Amino acid sequence: MKSFFKSVSIFFNDFLLLLFPPPCLSCNMLLLKDEHYLCLSCEQKFSYYTPSEELSQDLKQRLMGKVNVVHAWVALKFVKTGWVQNFIYEIKYSGQKYAAQWFGVQYGHAIPLPIAHNYVMMAVPLHLKKLVKRGYNQSEYFARGLAQSMNVPLNTVSLIRVAQRTSQTNKKRFQRWQNAEDIYVVKSGSDVVGKHVILVDDVITTGATIESCANVLLAAGAKDISVIAIAIAV
Repeated sequence: MKSFFKSVSIFFNDFLLLLFPPPCLSCNMLLLKDEHYLCLSCEQKFSYYTPSEELSQDLKQRLMGKVNVVHAWVALKFVKTGWVQNFIYEIKYSGQKYAAQWFGVQYGHAIPLPIAHNYVMMAVPLHLKKLVKRGYNQSEYFARGLAQSMNVPLNTVSLIRVAQRTSQTNKKRFQRWQNAEDIYVVKSGSDVVGKHVILVDDVITTGATIESCANVLLAAGAKDISVIAIAIAV
């Protein structure tokens, strides 16, 4: 009986998708039956989620001399008014949290993670007020997908944001550093001691937020820091 109702449910959902297909989160074209969140054309623009060596080196350069990062994986170049911005906006402000998780699963399969490391994955946290207002942390859902496909344990409770500062948008490098300083803490140091922490964010600009999170994690006993991001602003 359960299998019957399940089959009916799947048929009904497929029928609804046929009548009312959702739009691509990047270009807004209606999706075909086998497309999820992104149309095939936009998926090709995303280079099938392959990490960009050029963008990864860019991120390492921004963090050089501030925090030692073992690995840095970045998928996309963020440019205002571009198709990447459309996708980021949808997962960040339009409730498309499962699209962020889906993207994490796809992207995680393409990341060449070295084996035999004591990894733990953590997303850059939101302040509680912003989390309540938005209803979710898009970086955490991205991290969930990554953790699933990369087979790395996900920790969503140890790294927390304790202060709410003004938005980083339109701030210069030093202002961003001041704004991000001393607003993250590690709630339980024993969860990170000796671990290789993979820090996950959606969009990285100057790297001030990553720097702040990485420093408190290292101070709490983390052995190494690596970073994964959907996009980096250029």
